[in-house]
Amino acid sequence: MVGTGEVRVIRNGGYTKLLERFERLNTSDFITASHYKYVELLGKKFHLGTLWFPKLEDTYKKFIDPGYIQKWPDFEWIPGISEDMIDAMNKDFYENIYRNLKKGDVVVTHHLPCYDSVPLKYRGTDNRFFLGGSYDHIILNRQPSLWIHGHSHEPCNYLLDESRVVCNPCGYPWAVAPGWKPLI
Repeated sequence: MVGTGEVRVIRNGGYTKLLERFERLNTSDFITASHYKYVELLGKKFHLGTLWFPKLEDTYKKFIDPGYIQKWPDFEWIPGISEDMIDAMNKDFYENIYRNLKKGDVVVTHHLPCYDSVPLKYRGTDNRFFLGGSYDHIILNRQPSLWIHGHSHEPCNYLLDESRVVCNPCGYPWAVAPGWKPLI
């Protein structure tokens, strides 16, 4: 919890460089999660994790040039990351979220939880495979009150059954994202 009542989730790319900067700050003010964890804040359970994109099964790979996969920024910016590591983190996240998520909880992830969050301009492109998972069934069955995500660089705000899904990216320090609402 940050002094102003914010929960900050740092993105996965450049994670180590960001941690170096955070060492100079009061890190007790930050909650970071590259793997699944949950915390209680203000009487609400928050489930946190990167989530990553789904495993690029052979069905996806036939649409994507293998060289394109390794050029995806996550593979360039995070030293040593691999598809197998991402798959293992996703399995861990899925097992924990499935076991622990209850109706009314809040989920915060970096990647998108479902295809409805993919910006229109990326639907039907190779990029869509890297944006997020297919957690629609988890949302529909467990009914979190809110799922907050990033990664898409474009805002969205919609209901999936009774669960609100929100992305409100501020962008980069040198380029504020269009549509960003600082006080959402």
